[in-house]
Amino acid sequence: MIADKLASLAPRERAFLLIGALLVGAALLDRTALVFIAQQFRHMDEAIRTELYRLAENRRIIEAGRRVAEEYRALRKLLAERPPGVSAADRLRADLDELAGETGLGIQAIKHRETRQSPHGHYEECVMEIEKFETGLRELLVFLHRVSTSPKLLRVERLTLAPQKEGGLLVGSMSVARIFAVGEERRPSFPAAADEGP
Repeated sequence: MIADKLASLAPRERAFLLIGALLVGAALLDRTALVFIAQQFRHMDEAIRTELYRLAENRRIIEAGRRVAEEYRALRKLLAERPPGVSAADRLRADLDELAGETGLGIQAIKHRETRQSPHGHYEECVMEIEKFETGLRELLVFLHRVSTSPKLLRVERLTLAPQKEGGLLVGSMSVARIFAVGEERRPSFPAAADEGP
């Protein structure tokens, strides 16, 4: 039936019908291609957003790692501040003698109590026992402040004070500890900020 109708059409009408069919087919094909391309662009856009998020997260991790490495290097310098061949006890005693001389704390008896090793051997904590000291209240407070703010990781573990003696001086004892690094450890390396992309 359709074939009879097409056969009865004039050649010019058949040509126009063919052109119309081709245009409709091209429009359908174009619309199908546009839908496909739009879907591909949406997938690419989602993938770009995901990768940008990962990139931002990785940059945050690298920056945090860089700050940790800088802090570690600064701390390592303090921890490793011990000349070769000098024991932790000798270094801590020298530190305490220096602080006592600067603050006016009169150390009368001092001895090495113990040196504790960390579980994995990366650092050791040395403890000195100041068995007897004599000082004024102001000098003691200055000494304690200097210990607590020292960059050498000093801390007072125990402090005992006796009643004031004649002349307003305090007599007491205390334990002071300091942490020292043991050996060299592998340090993490991070790229410099200038090497990063935009």
